[in-house]
Amino acid sequence: MGQPELLKFALSRQIRRMGCRKKIESAQVIARFKEVVGPQVAARATIESLTNGRLTLVVPETTWKQELNRSKDDLIKRLNESAGRNVVREIIFVMNSRKKE
Repeated sequence: MGQPELLKFALSRQIRRMGCRKKIESAQVIARFKEVVGPQVAARATIESLTNGRLTLVVPETTWKQELNRSKDDLIKRLNESAGRNVVREIIFVMNSRKKE
C-alpha cells in the first residue's frame, strides 16, 4: 500500500470514529448539486436542507414543483451516483413562500 492509500485509509477511519461521514457525504451532494442536476434545474431549485437522507428543495412556483416531482426518482439516482453511495433517500419540494418554522 502506497502513501496515498495509507492516508486515505487513515482519514476514512478517523472520519468514522468522529461520526462525520454523513455530514461529509451530505456536503458533497450539496457541492455537486448544480453539476448533477444541471443549470436549468439548479437555477429554479435551491437546497434548503439535506438531513437524514431527506433533501428539501425550494422551488419558485407550482409548475416547477410538479415538473421536478415527476423527475424525483431520476434526481435521487443521479445525486447518489455522484456521491458514490445512497445519501439521498427522498426529495421534498416546497414553495419559496413557505415560512421557516
